[in-house]
Amino acid sequence: MKNVITISCLLGLIFSCSETKKSDKSNKKALEEATGLSKMTITDETSSSGSGVLKYIAVNTWIDDFKNFRMAIYNNDLPRLKSYFVFPFDDEGKTILHVCELTEKDWLLRKKKFKNPELFYETDLEKYYKKVFDSRFTNAVLKIKSEALFSEHTCSTKTFIEKDIIYQMHADYNEADKTLILNMAFGNNDKYENGDYVSEGEHNIIYRFKIIDNKKLTLVRMDIAG
Repeated sequence: MKNVITISCLLGLIFSCSETKKSDKSNKKALEEATGLSKMTITDETSSSGSGVLKYIAVNTWIDDFKNFRMAIYNNDLPRLKSYFVFPFDDEGKTILHVCELTEKDWLLRKKKFKNPELFYETDLEKYYKKVFDSRFTNAVLKIKSEALFSEHTCSTKTFIEKDIIYQMHADYNEADKTLILNMAFGNNDKYENGDYVSEGEHNIIYRFKIIDNKKLTLVRMDIAG
């Protein structure tokens, strides 16, 4: 009887190890696909370290810095994210503070603290970066195929569904004015009796990056449409 139990435990352990290896490979493949690290024709030396933190790559063109931007989002690398801003950030679209969801009390404190409370400061990013680049933005930007974006100058993710909300990201590079647009499009997942989607709640949050010297991405404006 003891021998039977021992053999059963041993088989269970072998099966468990086998499943763990399969899971690890599956997670690695998903990470590579999500971050555009596999099957790239563009030179890409990005790798995933044992801790799960993505390593940054050398920037030779704007698509490299886009990859690094995504890695900074994934890594929750606040110092790196700051490099994509010029502070104080003067958002002509008046959107970045809107997505921070400031309360009346927050505004009163801002007016006491800052000479111009309408600007977005470095300390604001430290406090609100998870709202500026929230979980939906993170999920979507990781699904942008960098190879397609670089070669075709446009790429869209699939539509993601969360209960009553649907969303996707459209990425567009404009060669003429050297800008990269990341457009988060939101919709309502509810339907009318006739099967048409409810239009209320449809809106877009648009992130506009200026590309400096064909390499460096700098956020210059955010807008809400709809």
